[in-house]
Amino acid sequence: MPKLKPNRALRGGKSPVHNSDHRSTLWERRTLMSKQGGLCALCGKAMASADITLDHIQPVSKGGLDTITNLQLAHRECNERKGAA
Repeated sequence: MPKLKPNRALRGGKSPVHNSDHRSTLWERRTLMSKQGGLCALCGKAMASADITLDHIQPVSKGGLDTITNLQLAHRECNERKGAA
């Protein structure tokens, strides 16, 4: 099992960086769920907690950062469809 880096909230209004293995923290999910009003960022429909995935707005592979400012919550199906496009 890979060794996880600890998540730490950075001071000064900066977003915490999330785990290097791309697992979200509870803080990230709660913050994004509140920001998005419980709606999928891709289709705009309500999300059930079991169906939520974390989506990078700008993919890390294309220079996107692994920070909360580049993350959004989406249905698993919506996220997979976006990745296939």
